Amino acid sequence: MRVRGYARRLAVALSALLLGTSCAAPWTMVSNEDPHTGTGESRFSAVTGTVRDSSGQPVEGVRIQWSSNEDPAVASHEMGVSTVADGSYRVSLLPGSWDLHGVRDDGARTGTETVVLGEDGATVDLRFAR
Repeated sequence: MRVRGYARRLAVALSALLLGTSCAAPWTMVSNEDPHTGTGESRFSAVTGTVRDSSGQPVEGVRIQWSSNEDPAVASHEMGVSTVADGSYRVSLLPGSWDLHGVRDDGARTGTETVVLGEDGATVDLRFAR
């Protein structure tokens, strides 16, 4: 009976570990060390930008969403990150081609911009049409 209890706890612990691993966003940088090389170099590139309304004013609280244009797709993220008070945002993505857009709480979307990332970061400003 003790073995069953131990086996059950082990199974629960392994399931939690695997679930946590599978939910980790592969495009989000959690440390400065690249897990594949063990060096301080990161294989991620920073994308920064500002979201503005149709009159050019920065917009806070806009969710930035992205999806890969690679074949096969590297990743996509519908939850995204949100812009801060000055309308700015920052995401870390793997090198490749990405589409980015912003979504307000009312469902309005900015235009979609495509960025091709290498080792260097990029600036992608987004704007609402109206």
